[in-house]
Amino acid sequence: MERSRAKWKARAQAAQEREEEAEPESKALVPSRPAGPCLERAWRHAVPLWLVSLALHQVLGVLASFRGASRRLAGLAELGWAGRGPSAASVRHWVLRIGWYELQRPR
Repeated sequence: MERSRAKWKARAQAAQEREEEAEPESKALVPSRPAGPCLERAWRHAVPLWLVSLALHQVLGVLASFRGASRRLAGLAELGWAGRGPSAASVRHWVLRIGWYELQRPR
C-alpha cells in the first residue's frame, strides 16, 4: 500500500511540475479575465454578468440561435475567459426573462 501511495504521489508531483512550467507561456498569451466593471455574478447564477450580457447580445443583436450563442460562448471557455460556457437552455431562459420583464414593466 505504501509503495502504491508513493508511486501515485510522485506521478502527481511530476504532473504538477509540468503544469507549472507550462503556465507562464499560456498566461502570457491569453488574459485570465476580461477587463470591465461587470465581473460580478447575479444572485443565484453561476456565470458572470458580462457572459449573460454577451449571450443576450448574441441572440437579440446578432440573431444567433440559442445553440449557436452557447457554442460561441463555449469558445471563450476554451480560451480561459470563462469557467464553462452556458448551455442553450440557460441562454433561452435569460432571453425569456428579458421578454417577461418587458411585458411586466410599466409603460
